[in-house]
Amino acid sequence: KVVSDESLGLRPEMTASISRAASTRLANRTRPLRLWAKGTVFKSKEAKEGKKYIEESQECGIELFGIKSIAAEIELFSLLLDSYKSLNLNKTLKPTILIGHTKLIELILQDYDIEIREQVKLVLTNYNLIEIKDLNISDHLKEKLTDIINCRGIPSQVINKLENIYGKVSIIDELRNLFEIIEPISNDYNVIMQLDPTYSPHFDLYNGFMFQMICKVPSNNVIIAKGGRYDGIVRIFSKDKDNATGVGFSFSVDKIRELTYDIPLNAIDKEKILIAYKNSVSITEVLKKQRELHEKGKTAIVEIDSCQNKSKAFELLEIRNCNKLEWLT
Repeated sequence: KVVSDESLGLRPEMTASISRAASTRLANRTRPLRLWAKGTVFKSKEAKEGKKYIEESQECGIELFGIKSIAAEIELFSLLLDSYKSLNLNKTLKPTILIGHTKLIELILQDYDIEIREQVKLVLTNYNLIEIKDLNISDHLKEKLTDIINCRGIPSQVINKLENIYGKVSIIDELRNLFEIIEPISNDYNVIMQLDPTYSPHFDLYNGFMFQMICKVPSNNVIIAKGGRYDGIVRIFSKDKDNATGVGFSFSVDKIRELTYDIPLNAIDKEKILIAYKNSVSITEVLKKQRELHEKGKTAIVEIDSCQNKSKAFELLEIRNCNKLEWLT
């Protein structure tokens, strides 16, 4: 009701809009479906004097639909890092990717009665150590909650600490597998990876991995990108509930413009390369080849699943809308 007496619906982010398009107009497209989008988003803010205003900003990002496995997250982070490198931002910004998972929040909250779980979640996500004392829980649980709040940082150390607290659970194994692959890649780009079990964004979009990319400037921290897995949103619009999966991220164009940068303009290359591989080749080698091609200004996508032979890989060229094959054995 900012500009009229009638309620006006605005778009706070693009995920829901793109998920609906992927599940309706693009429902017959072959999966995995890779999309990129740019557009304006609007958020309602409240000024100090109590008045509301609309904040308008530009976002640009990618979405990947139709992959249930962790391969989707691996491709997502690989593309995020490649994109960040292409921005050619100042190296003193100390870029950091802060990663959380909705199942970690659920794992932490299962120790507490349903009636106070929302209150405990707010304490966790707001990093509010003072309010822990006022919670109606045992001293043991208060101490455990304090340990969890302070449990953030180097992924391997955080995972080991979580395993000591909760034992062997599937989500901890899943996190370990992901970081074993993406952390070496991030090190190549001098991007710091941090795991935060208490991280939860304001919008309730995600049901899996979620993250934000932060750059440090003298005055504050600037969030330039965010994303995650949002299978639940896709299921709302999709008839095929079993294969309704989605991951994606978006860059905040306005925030990036505030930083000092110099983006090199590359000539447009119409060649589109599909990187396919035998099952004897590791996904790390495949992503390395993709980065090499990207650094040469080439457009290259990875076939997520390994191929039986080169003939099968050639058959995928037209399906993936590519015109050149890079076959790895």
